[in-house]
Amino acid sequence: MNKSEFKEASVMVFDRKNNVKAPPRIGRMNKFALVDLIKYEVSQLSALAHPRILHVQHNLEDTKEFLAFATESVCGSLDTIVIEEGVERLEMKLGVLQIIDGLSYLHNSAKILHGNLTPASIFVTSSRLWKIAGFSFAVAAKEPDTYPCFPWTKKLPPILQPDLDFLAPEYLAPNQQTVTSAADVFSLGVLICWIYAGGKRLIDAKNNLETHAIICGQLNEALNCISEELGANLRESMGKVLSLDVEVRPTVQLLSLIKHFDDPALSALRQLDDISQVFDPSQKAHFLGQTLLAALPVIPEVKITL
Repeated sequence: MNKSEFKEASVMVFDRKNNVKAPPRIGRMNKFALVDLIKYEVSQLSALAHPRILHVQHNLEDTKEFLAFATESVCGSLDTIVIEEGVERLEMKLGVLQIIDGLSYLHNSAKILHGNLTPASIFVTSSRLWKIAGFSFAVAAKEPDTYPCFPWTKKLPPILQPDLDFLAPEYLAPNQQTVTSAADVFSLGVLICWIYAGGKRLIDAKNNLETHAIICGQLNEALNCISEELGANLRESMGKVLSLDVEVRPTVQLLSLIKHFDDPALSALRQLDDISQVFDPSQKAHFLGQTLLAALPVIPEVKITL
């Protein structure tokens, strides 16, 4: 507990014994280690203030034995929750919209490209809100919607690079120096497919660039294999989100408007989330007495263990 404010918190601890360093052969300018990525991530998280971004409650403590910092209370990240507990479809929809809200803030207000949207970078709080973290590879825009990118290479350990299975193919094009926010949109699409498929990877390249290129050329076939889990409306949208042509991909704002998210129960839960931050009693009374009451029959019961 935070004694001064009495808030529950989660403490993230990294043992320096598990540090991974880049090999010296890649050049002196590129020498870095896993601890450097963690420090960078915490600095990014601490600088961002948004309801959809994981909140840091206590800054990084750096000792000879470990790194540690505290965040708002979380149940875990999606990579464990989806596989070990499962997620109801309505929570999937609500969670994806929360990720979209956060990503929209990053692209349009903070002017930041996340660069590594994966199940491990999305945390679920104790109140079941989905928050974006994992900013180890985030970069700021140099020009409007233009972000520097760095090639994925076999010369570096995979843990020191973005997850190849969630990386947009334009990162891997020869001599590619910049990408747009469409790269995050592609990663979001792969993440959405992973969520709806119950933790099954749409791209499973096993850290092999050639395999990644082959699978990216067959994404329509891969989407057809999980079309039942996605549903017709989401399947159609994912075809555009995962297009190899960056111009075809929608912005994150447009993605939130697709038919898949046109759901009265979902709309009520989103309003409930918004109204919790409103202090006008009349607005709260109207929502609780009319909007939420009408939607209750279509909102499934979800048992939450704290």
